[in-house]
Amino acid sequence: MTLVLGVEYGGRTVLAGDGAISYLDGEGCSTGSASSSRLPKVFRRGGVVIGAAGSLRAISVLRYDLALPPLPARLDALDRWAGSDVAGAIRTTLLARGISLEDSGVEVLVGTRGRLYAFDDELGCDRPREGFTAIGSGEDCGWVALGLQRERSTAEPERQLRRALKWTSKRRVDVGPPFRVVST
Repeated sequence: MTLVLGVEYGGRTVLAGDGAISYLDGEGCSTGSASSSRLPKVFRRGGVVIGAAGSLRAISVLRYDLALPPLPARLDALDRWAGSDVAGAIRTTLLARGISLEDSGVEVLVGTRGRLYAFDDELGCDRPREGFTAIGSGEDCGWVALGLQRERSTAEPERQLRRALKWTSKRRVDVGPPFRVVST
């Protein structure tokens, strides 16, 4: 249903997301049909960039209702901020709107101050050692496409992310334009 990519780069964090929406049958499997949306899956909240994959309702609720806890003053406190405070804020926001983590399949990327955090569908938090990651149904192809871009290209991360989204969309019906990039 989606692809969101994130990169740590020179003290910044850059996220990119696609605009595809795929449709599921009653069993939760893709019907193979997709359309595109103008509603962004990646967005900025102050000095923080956020990207989400999963149900459209969960993405919309996070985009419009998520109240992030204040950023800590010290850089070494960011891991705790993300893993505890942000995870708690995401959970509280979704539950307040009647969205269960189990049903939404939501995955989230959060980036700030050159650090990228990935939250799985149980809100477990990780900081990828590669300095980049992918979430969503196109995660497998997107991660490889981005990894190759990072390894072989000296282009700015925004361009690498757009290329990875473009190449993934050629292999996956559930990934497609419009592509959006946001950074801290």
